[in-house]
Amino acid sequence: MNVYSGAIASYTTLREGAILNLYSGASAILTSTYSGGTINVNSGAVASNTVMSYGGVINVNNNAFIYNTRINQGGTININSGALANSTFIISGGGLINVNNGGIANNNFLSQGSLVVNSDATANHTYLYS
Repeated sequence: MNVYSGAIASYTTLREGAILNLYSGASAILTSTYSGGTINVNSGAVASNTVMSYGGVINVNNNAFIYNTRINQGGTININSGALANSTFIISGGGLINVNNGGIANNNFLSQGSLVVNSDATANHTYLYS
């Protein structure tokens, strides 16, 4: 599904193999992924209140923004160059927050899983708890 400038996708559920592409000026609110599914947040787009369960991938690309993202039972978030992620939670079952060159991740909460901060990337305010 493609979402373009000025449009909002809300209460969207993605299952195996489904792809949600957000383009400049588009927003996604309360998106859920189950057993796979991919969200591509492209330049100028915003995704908020996303829940990933049992796998899936979020790619946050240059000049894109995500916030209040939760990973349950696995999943991967790639925060790429020029992208920003605020308030990301790995609740259970593992998961990966991958902050690539030039990406920024703020307020990360990890019960299980991994936060990987690559060269020239930034992670601020990371909390580990059990």
